[in-house]
Amino acid sequence: MITALLLSVVLGVPESCVIVDGARIEMRHLRSFLQTGVEIPNETVFGASPMPGVRRRVSAGELVRWAKAHGAENPVAKDGCFEWETRQVTEKEATEAMRASLEPAVELKVLELSRFNVPMGNVVFPRTGLREPSLILQEQPSIWSGYVQYSQNQRAKIWAKVILSVSSSKVTTVTDLKAGEPIKSEQISQDNIKAFPYLRRRPLTVADFVGRTARRSMRTGTVLSDSDVVVDPDVKKGDVVEVEAPIGGGFLRTQTVAEASGRIGERILLRNAESGKVVQAKLVSANKAVVIPGLMPVGRKGSNR
Repeated sequence: MITALLLSVVLGVPESCVIVDGARIEMRHLRSFLQTGVEIPNETVFGASPMPGVRRRVSAGELVRWAKAHGAENPVAKDGCFEWETRQVTEKEATEAMRASLEPAVELKVLELSRFNVPMGNVVFPRTGLREPSLILQEQPSIWSGYVQYSQNQRAKIWAKVILSVSSSKVTTVTDLKAGEPIKSEQISQDNIKAFPYLRRRPLTVADFVGRTARRSMRTGTVLSDSDVVVDPDVKKGDVVEVEAPIGGGFLRTQTVAEASGRIGERILLRNAESGKVVQAKLVSANKAVVIPGLMPVGRKGSNR
């Protein structure tokens, strides 16, 4: 019996760790440490893989017990060790991943890159991981959070400090502007600049402001933004709007009158020119709206005479 025990368990520290490549340690990873005498399928699960950067050590006795539970009579084992293959992400890898998330015209400079080890895998820097600076400090470095996809459902976090810029333009007042008055071309100027590529901002030109009403009074030298002018509605109160409503397998189209002003994408109240019924619909263009299923007529407003 003592001889059998000695044959079944060979103690000792493993010379090297086996590299894992997924969330689970399977029989295919155990073959360096375990001889079973019977064929155990490669995909048979032993347990969970360690976290990247951590070694998981398993005693020979644990391997023997596992093998016996899977049909082996006199398994022979030695202590096992398992880990992920890791390395540092290179600047070239990071730059290529960032470029994949940016427009070609954006200038990129990597100032710093995380230096901890991560598993082998695909390097990704999603645009949503880029922390956008304030408008005042847009020339300052930004932190970009990314990750390495090292298995189907596992990621290792990485980060970089970067400076981004793109050719853009800004519009500045050259005279004082008064609230409620239309902006004239001679009151503003346009300059070409290098700016951070904000997702929700676009290059502004004088054409975006000439003829628009100033929302507030502004002094000379003010850099204008979309919020500084009154945005004209796409549909004004009293405009005629064609409404389309789903009926059975088709559509019913009728002429209505806007009860309020609105912009494309918004819901507004529209009065049927013949029946006087008021419905709520979504504007899809400057002269067309669609009744959303489930939105019933909201009432009747006056008579059509």
